Amino acid sequence: MEATKLLHAGWQQVVREWVAKTRPELADKFVQFFDLAFKHITSPQQAYFGVHSNWISLCVGNIWLAAFSKTFSKSVWLLVDNSLPDSRFDFELAKSTKRYIPLYWLKVVPEKITEILQSQDIWNSYANACLKVFESPISQLNIPKNRINKVRVSDLAPSITEQLPEEVASSFSDEQIEFAEGGIQEVTVELRKRNPLLRKQAIARLGYRCQICGFSFEEFYGELGKDYIEVHHLRPLSDRESEAITGIEDVAVVCANCHRVLHRNGKKPIPIEDLREIVERKKRLTRLST
Repeated sequence: MEATKLLHAGWQQVVREWVAKTRPELADKFVQFFDLAFKHITSPQQAYFGVHSNWISLCVGNIWLAAFSKTFSKSVWLLVDNSLPDSRFDFELAKSTKRYIPLYWLKVVPEKITEILQSQDIWNSYANACLKVFESPISQLNIPKNRINKVRVSDLAPSITEQLPEEVASSFSDEQIEFAEGGIQEVTVELRKRNPLLRKQAIARLGYRCQICGFSFEEFYGELGKDYIEVHHLRPLSDRESEAITGIEDVAVVCANCHRVLHRNGKKPIPIEDLREIVERKKRLTRLST
């Protein structure tokens, strides 16, 4: 189905008509299902939604977050962060997440869609899974075929910008003051090799002062900050298909704050000149206001 129809006719109507062809009694339930799936996403600009001939899918990178498929066991799929102790549902390890952060598929027949809608434990688990996906390299995978006839979820406003329904939002109360943390989770991660000699020679030539904002750890923290700075690759190592040569001209020395901001966009870092311009503009405005 053409993606433009999702925008012009409204995704809710498109989903309702698609489901109604085979399960008219569940059409409104599936609209609610995907509405909740959208609203629990923390980065809707990275997620894509499409209604195709045999399935409806909400995906990011190379993984479904939520889907209803006529071809894959005629099942409803929802990504969750663990296998819940609930005998009503089947759970299956999402193999594409195993190498990063293991997550699970909750799979049910369409008739059980109401039970998903009514289970706050499931939606909490789905929300946690979404957070983990967006923090994982899997969300940065660019799979063009996964975006064919799909629309970016952030473009489906206003529905995804509305508040969660009261019964769903209640579990995310601002009054909660205690949170479970500290459990052991085994994670397998692939890291790009870095050459420590490059870092040493780059710092010897460029010094310990941030090339963006001018911050010096030693000036601010004294002895505790002496000989500390971070090295930033102007071209991400993740862009390389294999090992290649890096010169000192290919890196910059930056403070931790600027380094984190440079990588806010994941695998597409902000150009160092752009961030330097922002910092300089801020400094000028500060001087004028004093």
